[in-house]
Amino acid sequence: MLPPDRPTPSPDRGSPAARPRASLWRALAWGVAIGLCAAVFASYGRADFLRTLADQLWSCF
Repeated sequence: MLPPDRPTPSPDRGSPAARPRASLWRALAWGVAIGLCAAVFASYGRADFLRTLADQLWSCF
């Protein structure tokens, strides 16, 4: 038992209590990455949009 002046230790990353949260974050990160890749792939079908976007970006410099 820990003395009363020390904080309660938090579960480490390998503990069973931390695994569902890590899995959720990992799934969310994969979902965002796949969504961004799909958006980039879909934008290649609209060349005029990409040209306008590139022109606007370069006009900042």
